[in-house]
Amino acid sequence: MSRLAVCLISLTFLLLGSSCVPSIHGIATEGNAIFRPELVGSWVSDDNESAWIFESNNELGYLLTLETPDGTDGSFYAALVELEGELFLDLFPSDNDPNWPIVRFYGLHFMPLHTFLHVELLEDGLALRMMDPSWMDAWIEQNPGAVAHEKESMTVLTASTSELQALLPQWLNSEPIPDAGFMGGEAAAFTEPVMLTPGEIQPREEMEPEEFMELEDMELEDNPEAAPSTAP
Repeated sequence: MSRLAVCLISLTFLLLGSSCVPSIHGIATEGNAIFRPELVGSWVSDDNESAWIFESNNELGYLLTLETPDGTDGSFYAALVELEGELFLDLFPSDNDPNWPIVRFYGLHFMPLHTFLHVELLEDGLALRMMDPSWMDAWIEQNPGAVAHEKESMTVLTASTSELQALLPQWLNSEPIPDAGFMGGEAAAFTEPVMLTPGEIQPREEMEPEEFMELEDMELEDNPEAAPSTAP
């Protein structure tokens, strides 16, 4: 088994369930990274479940902090790239993130990877779309050999930077693949957009035990079949 395959096994538990397609190589270079000052700031989702906070990194890129109502979820280096008229973010884990265990021997067995998002800068907000791993697996099956990758429980792209720069706009404009998505539905290369507007995330309100019990009783009244059964 290759060293990359061993790394993939470890990474499976980190990335499983997230809507992204990880890549060994990025799409940003010193020559093609651009800086848009309007991206700097705090952007929050409509459901208050995530905040994307972009800071300038010497106007060569961005430092991105992801936050949830429960606290910081991760820190990344972010680079903005324009490919065939479309904007993409290249994210890479920051070595300043206290959550990254690279300082310990255990952490040396994990490999930081790139992920890519399609970006739309709107007048009143920001739209982010992530790559769909289900679509990627189906596309690779339909187009064997079209992109270099490794798969050990999950797919990791190993294509070069130039190859990825050419493929991302093609994938963005690709047709959905039937029967490749969740519950047998169709899958698109990029997910539905996450809409963000300027603002800050609000702390999650703590629920008192009495309130939780009342909520649970209400749910059981609405759905009696969900009540636990007792042995006769």
